[in-house]
Amino acid sequence: MYKLLTADGSSCNGGSAKWHLPTQNEDGSWAPGAWMPPIEDPKLCSRGYHLLCSLWDILNWEGEALFAAEGRGAEERDPSKVAVEEARLPRLITATLHQSLALFSADCSERVLHLYETAYPNDMLPRRTIDAARAWALNPTDENAAAWASIWDIAWAAGGERATWGTWGAWVVGVSARGTAWAARDAVGYAAGAAGAAGYAAGDAAWDAAWAAAGAAELEWQKRHLAELLGEVPA
Repeated sequence: MYKLLTADGSSCNGGSAKWHLPTQNEDGSWAPGAWMPPIEDPKLCSRGYHLLCSLWDILNWEGEALFAAEGRGAEERDPSKVAVEEARLPRLITATLHQSLALFSADCSERVLHLYETAYPNDMLPRRTIDAARAWALNPTDENAAAWASIWDIAWAAGGERATWGTWGAWVVGVSARGTAWAARDAVGYAAGAAGAAGYAAGDAAWDAAWAAAGAAELEWQKRHLAELLGEVPA
């Protein structure tokens, strides 16, 4: 399971807990943080320590630091999260999750960029936005942040004027460079939907099946790629 927190271990999606952080040993291994004090009768969205069930679930929440997490004792769960009586953090996965999500969004969108550029060969705005997001993700300097901000402003305006899926893709990738998990999630949906758009070529009768197959295949790639970027084993 997983937990999203601020860099100093504070809760950032509700609650006010300050978690005990894991520490890294000289050999690269991790010493888990201490177990948090018990909270009896945990209830989802109400009480207890809330953990995410899979790596994919992080796209629905915010946080700069991503930790592996484990729980014990009483629990209540749904498909994406669990509230547990006790929890601890065995290891840190990344302290710069926003950069990883920006890179992930750029990679997702770039995989279907050819669909847009085939239809609009003279519009380089989505490609420029993807490039700016990736540059910031790989090297988050003030210069790259300023370059991203400039192209994002242009993409925002263009998205409002033309409202094509290509400029929308440019916009969500640009927002992801700000480091928001919500925008990364939107870029994932954009990429899967754009891949599914290839189903139009199959004709009306087969369009639904082609869309579903293309979208499902793209979603599987996205899940594997997110795990690879974060150094985790794909679910």
